[in-house]
Amino acid sequence: MQPLRKTLFIVGNIVIGIFSFYLYMFFWLTVQFGEGASIHPWLSIPLDLLLFAIFNGIVLRRQKKQYWLYSILIAGGTSLLLTLIIGLT
Repeated sequence: MQPLRKTLFIVGNIVIGIFSFYLYMFFWLTVQFGEGASIHPWLSIPLDLLLFAIFNGIVLRRQKKQYWLYSILIAGGTSLLLTLIIGLT
């Protein structure tokens, strides 16, 4: 993988991880405060997965399958780390 593509791959998956965390929190807060009780927080997960699949499908079009595992670990690890940081503060 070329250095520019690798940088785009890493930064893009970090941004997806951060976005997925805040999207879930937005849906959860919307339900908690009753502004949109018909929206369930779990609906953010298919949106995140769709964004993840489209982005990585474009970036990893002709790359090895192992990069899909790396992308899952980067995006999931970013969301988990953000959850731990915010949860512990």
